[in-house]
Amino acid sequence: MKKTTVFFLAVILFWSCKEENVNTISLGLDVQSSFNQDNVQITIDNLEIMNRPLQTNNLLGVCFDGRININLGEGKHVIKIVINKLTTKTDTFSLDKVLYIGVNYFAQKKEISLVYSDHPFGYD
Repeated sequence: MKKTTVFFLAVILFWSCKEENVNTISLGLDVQSSFNQDNVQITIDNLEIMNRPLQTNNLLGVCFDGRININLGEGKHVIKIVINKLTTKTDTFSLDKVLYIGVNYFAQKKEISLVYSDHPFGYD
């Protein structure tokens, strides 16, 4: 009985230590162009990251209220963007170093495009 208890405690300790050692990596999300009071919903791995109307600053090509930096675990992730509850794009990306994702919307075509970059976008 004592061996079983020690075994289970060791397993619990192993799993708790394993979760603490998960590498987290910075991800920058930049909602860029061409938003005109469009409702933007972004989820990553089914967790809501953003849900609000956004307006692009046309001079700089970015929505300042649409810039977010988060930390995620290393590995594969699924991003889903929904614009005005009508236009949807889902994509998978791997995170093994700092990554920046630019989100662009083409209202006339009802298309969303994603730009992946190793470097921050240059409108600061």
